[in-house]
This record gives sequence, structure tokens and C-alpha cells, in this order.
Amino acid sequence: MNSPFRITSISAALAAAGLLAAGIAVANPRGGGMLERMDADKDGAISKVEMDAHHAEMAAALDANADGQVTFEESKAHRERQREERARAYFARQDANGDGKVSVAEIAARHDEHFAKMDTDADGKLSKDEMRAGHRMHRGGRGMRRDHGGDHGTAHEGHADDAQGG
Repeated sequence: MNSPFRITSISAALAAAGLLAAGIAVANPRGGGMLERMDADKDGAISKVEMDAHHAEMAAALDANADGQVTFEESKAHRERQREERARAYFARQDANGDGKVSVAEIAARHDEHFAKMDTDADGKLSKDEMRAGHRMHRGGRGMRRDHGGDHGTAHEGHADDAQGG
């Protein structure tokens, strides 16, 4: 039975998540994907109708058995599906030649690419300012952090293992 408290709590949680996501997307100077996905009429703003439609989509995605309630198990399964999708996308970005494997050469090429992006004066070294800017890019949402999954050093392979189920 759907209690008003349970439905209201789920609605409030979805609304908060949607508003947070919308705020992050709007704050992202690169546009982020959330604004584009929610902005059905492509006017550059999110209306109440668009926000409500997005929340309905989110609730439907979470409510696997369509009973009008989201259980912990449904939420957990949804999160695991999203994590799997992100891991596969990360792996695909790393696999430059698309052969289903990430070679040491591909990893090195990605690291060289990131170093070059951070080395804004092209002197072959990263100054404190360049490092700070690189870290800001990491925190900016879709910058290098997305590609690195928040890891630094050689631990990037953990994501490749995740994508392969290992």
C-alpha cells in the first residue's frame, strides 16, 4: 500500500536529486549533458514541466517493477547498472584502437595527452599553477577526472577490470 509519507519522501528525494543535477549541469561551463537532456524544447532553460518530466523518467528508471515505490534493492540495482555503463564508457575511451583491450601504449598516450593539456606554457613541466588548474579541471565535472575516474598514477587499470566484470 502506498502511504502518503512514502510517496512524498520518494518524490522529495527525486526532486532534490533532480535540482542538484540541474544545478551542476547549469554550473558546468561546457554545458554538461544534464541540461541538454532535460531541456526538451531546447530553449536553454529548464521549465517546471521539463523538470517534472525528468523526475518522472528518473522514478520510472528506479521503479523496476512499476509498483509506484522504489525499494532499496531497486535503487541499488539501478546504481549498479549506471556504474557498469560508466565503466564501459571509460574503458571504450581508453581503448583508442577499439580492439577490446587497453594496451600500455594506449595508457601512455592518454597520460601524454593529459600532461599536454595541463602544460599550458608547453615547457615540458607542470608548475604549481598548472597543477592547480589541472585539479580544478578534475573537479569541474567532465574534465580529466571523468577520464581518470578520480584515480592518479597507474591504478587506471582498475576501471578496465570493472568494465570486464573483474
